[in-house]
Amino acid sequence: MQNTAGEPEKLYGEHLIEYGLVTAEQVRECLALQGELRSRNVTPVPRLGDLLVQKGYLAGEAYRKTISLQTDQPGEGKKGSTSPEEDPLPPEVKQALEHGESRFGKYVRVSPLGAGGMGEV
Repeated sequence: MQNTAGEPEKLYGEHLIEYGLVTAEQVRECLALQGELRSRNVTPVPRLGDLLVQKGYLAGEAYRKTISLQTDQPGEGKKGSTSPEEDPLPPEVKQALEHGESRFGKYVRVSPLGAGGMGEV
């Protein structure tokens, strides 16, 4: 029974990894934490996205944009959807993710703010 309760969370984690927003290790860590909390009968168990944000692995804005991928009940929400109108990432972020030099940890640079002799912001 515990496995089925965690399936939407696992699927949500897979989507976050697929979009390059978090690493597989970060998702595994937070899923393990959820399991530990369940075994201690802690209620309510924080959602995967909440744990990733609390640990600093996922930016709050990215979490808000992907929240429709995370659900508590099977058949609820839009998990697994790939249609463009339901895509949680804006086109400029997707384009920036295609270039490895645009990634800085959990952050993605979509456009420069300015440049000077010492570097680019």
